[in-house]
Amino acid sequence: MEQQLVRLLLDHDFFEANRGRVLRTMFPDQLASIYDTIVAAHAEYGRSLSLDEVKALHRAHNPMLTRAARTNIAELFIDLEEAEPVGTDVAGAVLDHMWKVEVGRSAADIALRVMEGKAEFSELETYVDSIKSGNVGTSEVEFLPTDIESILDLLESTARWTFNVPALADLCPGIAAGEFAILFARPESGKTAAHVTLAAGPGGFCAQGAKVLLVANEEKGHRTILRAMSCSSGRTKEEIIARPASIRETWGGIRHLYNVVYDAAMTVDRLEAIVKRYRPDVVIVDQLDKVFIPGQFQREDERLGKLYIAARRIAAVHDCALIGITQASADADGCVKLDFSMIAGSKTGKAAEADLIIGIGKPTTADPTEDSLERCWTTSKNKITGRNASAWSKLDNQISRFTA
Repeated sequence: MEQQLVRLLLDHDFFEANRGRVLRTMFPDQLASIYDTIVAAHAEYGRSLSLDEVKALHRAHNPMLTRAARTNIAELFIDLEEAEPVGTDVAGAVLDHMWKVEVGRSAADIALRVMEGKAEFSELETYVDSIKSGNVGTSEVEFLPTDIESILDLLESTARWTFNVPALADLCPGIAAGEFAILFARPESGKTAAHVTLAAGPGGFCAQGAKVLLVANEEKGHRTILRAMSCSSGRTKEEIIARPASIRETWGGIRHLYNVVYDAAMTVDRLEAIVKRYRPDVVIVDQLDKVFIPGQFQREDERLGKLYIAARRIAAVHDCALIGITQASADADGCVKLDFSMIAGSKTGKAAEADLIIGIGKPTTADPTEDSLERCWTTSKNKITGRNASAWSKLDNQISRFTA
């Protein structure tokens, strides 16, 4: 029946009507290569094809075939010429059955690999989504425009959520949908205050109208929300507790945009499911390294590399900006300018996936009992503007806010 179907696919109307139900894997290898030629010819010429035309195009597109392969292909074309015609109604019913069998087989194969820990559940979910959207088996692609006017229009239409810390904004203006950033520092250097400031501080993402999702798996989520209240209002925790109504105006203006999920056992599949359902503009994960990803890994850097690939994919597929919070390694002790080689757990695997990497360094003090409030922001990878440099700001830890 595969040969009769290939013959019918020469007809442009039948091809267009059934292209969403035809998968390359439904045909044996050499017949599949002829199917590839038919698909390319329909895209090129937009009309019905003759078998002789497909034969000539296949020969032109595959000049390196061995003599044995050419003989097998020639015999296959003879079989196609002799194939008994079949009605389009019967062919449509058979094609529908073959499509369901092939889709089920592919889904079962992915599910089996998920059970064996060799694949993520999101891979199966993506496959199911592609079936629903009719993208399975289609070989057409949409090429981006290359004229200068269209490119400039695309760049100008890309919404960028700006950074409200002047020192950081001087290094990079902000982050856009589809971009993945890493923010790292040593413990007690202000990582939480940094993402709280960027999201909930005056002029932050929420003030700009962005819907922010904070996924917390380390510090209890309600504590971070209280920090966000303090940062947005400029009032200390004690002042808020004493007079809750005093922050009603400042916090009330953004609270509907600042959403927090706390899950100490967060998985990458659950993270993607939340992002897919609630469609935030900015996602902050604190801490990204502690998100579970299935699989068997010989080393921790292998796990982290795969996790950061997944994080980048979530940002791209779900059209959101994603900021992953992580630790700096012990190499960063005593350093104020942190580069991405100081990220804990991976020298290159994590850094390779990011569009922007921001390190926050804290200077040491002569008296170990005193804590400096100066902080140095360093961009050591910056695909957004290309500027890798450092700038200083101050941390007001009473209100969890970075200032100029």
